[in-house]
Amino acid sequence: MRLLFSFRSLPAALAAAAALVLAVPAAHAAPLPRAASIPPRPCVPAILTSIFVDAGSYSPVTQSSPTPGTKFGWTWTTPTAESVTSDNGLPLLNSAAKTSGSYAFTLWSAGSFPYHSSTDSTQKGTIEVSMCNVPKSARKGTTVTFQVAHVHHPGWVADIEVLRPGATAWAWLHTDVTTIYSTFSPNRTGTYQLRARLRDKSLKVSSGFSPVSKVKVS
Repeated sequence: MRLLFSFRSLPAALAAAAALVLAVPAAHAAPLPRAASIPPRPCVPAILTSIFVDAGSYSPVTQSSPTPGTKFGWTWTTPTAESVTSDNGLPLLNSAAKTSGSYAFTLWSAGSFPYHSSTDSTQKGTIEVSMCNVPKSARKGTTVTFQVAHVHHPGWVADIEVLRPGATAWAWLHTDVTTIYSTFSPNRTGTYQLRARLRDKSLKVSSGFSPVSKVKVS
């Protein structure tokens, strides 16, 4: 009886198997997974001292924060009843007119928020909230991630504008933003400028734009 297989034929069999493996087209190879983009750690809201409500004025007139989510506070030191009331019909700042006590409100998204006293139209103040985590510099063709809000409230959106290098007019980068983070990918070198506002979609009213953030792209 003849054997159909011998140890002498083993090297040839292994060589044939290896040739079959090498012959598999590259198209059938499983693609390597792409690394997920990780956003920066959320900014910690600033801690600010009180704004004083005086007779006919606020002190300071303009209060700024470098981060969304900052809680602003007002303290009354006036003999006449004054309030803290948002301009432009925004349903945000809305204290009672009073002569003592305090009031607080957390502004969760970037923008400029003018307000006045309901008893004195000449008494005006402004809250300015900047976007945070905006890098000072970036490389052309990369994705820049920054934080426009601390949280999202239903019915509200953020709108973001960009002034590109060499441009003379601002353009919309993103509108109707309902996420905390936003991104853009610069396709040329130079300095980009970014700003954002908060908008109530149902009432169709918005804040002013936030202070400008700059990114130098190389």
